[in-house]
Amino acid sequence: VGGVRTFASPGDLNAALAAASREELGTTAFVLAEDWSGPTLDGGWPLSEATITEYGDDAVRVRVDAPASALLVLTDSWDAGWVATVDGDSAEIVRVYGTFRAVRIPAGASEVAFAYRPTETYVGFGLMAVAAVGLMAWAWLSLRRTDV
Repeated sequence: VGGVRTFASPGDLNAALAAASREELGTTAFVLAEDWSGPTLDGGWPLSEATITEYGDDAVRVRVDAPASALLVLTDSWDAGWVATVDGDSAEIVRVYGTFRAVRIPAGASEVAFAYRPTETYVGFGLMAVAAVGLMAWAWLSLRRTDV
């Protein structure tokens, strides 16, 4: 999409979404002001072309050709565990329409990659590894005491 409208509260966002035309929803991202730090985009150009080249549970790749700087909106659920790159460079993911994810893209051809890397999962694996090592050490020490 080429345009961005920001809103002060979720209530304002929801009211605007309910009142928006189909055309406006297709050309303008509706974003909470707290989630948007970018420049104003007025949407005065044709829509960009985008092709999904890979789509999986934890990875999505999109090839896009934009006539001007814009937002690539992926209508999958936003989650803090998603990370993105644009042409290999880290990119901020913005929550749009209250539930979807988007990333800023420059004018021209770009390759956008989304990857699901939830921090909680990695912390959980780390804690599980520490617990497993602790359990093995406890078992080893328990066996040594019974042998003495």
